[in-house]
Amino acid sequence: CTVALAVTAAGQLLTPYIVYKGAEGGKIDKRELPNHPSGAIYTVQKKAWFDERVMLHWVEQVLRPYVATAPVGVIPIIFLDSFKVHLLGSVANAIQNIGVQVKYIPAGCTGLVQPIDVGINKPYKSNMTKVYTSWLLHQDPNVPIRAAKREDVSAWILQALAGITDDMVKNGA
Repeated sequence: CTVALAVTAAGQLLTPYIVYKGAEGGKIDKRELPNHPSGAIYTVQKKAWFDERVMLHWVEQVLRPYVATAPVGVIPIIFLDSFKVHLLGSVANAIQNIGVQVKYIPAGCTGLVQPIDVGINKPYKSNMTKVYTSWLLHQDPNVPIRAAKREDVSAWILQALAGITDDMVKNGA
């Protein structure tokens, strides 16, 4: 899966967006994802990646609700890396149409200036490793380890994010 995290300049972590491998309208999308834990927005894509449809869905489901809370007179800005989907006119237009300015980070500079990469991803990935390792260690050593269910992975993601403190978010933003 792909987990998309976004942080505001004020240090607010926006709703996590999780993309699983699957077909839009297929079994995973229609039967499984509605049963995943609340606290995230879920979708599917054939490679569990952000394509144009997924990115536009993220804009509507994650970015638009946040922008609706922006104080009057404040023009939000989003910093995007040079990932090809971010550069699509349809994506830039969708973001601008909800009142957000789009700024692109030059290729090769994401790790230097994008707050989520600088201050949030490392502790999140560390927490995710701890949660996954704990799950592995609680498996019966006399039985082959079963593949994790997507619903388990969603719960792990939310558990790992719960370990991200407000100070971590504010210091990373």
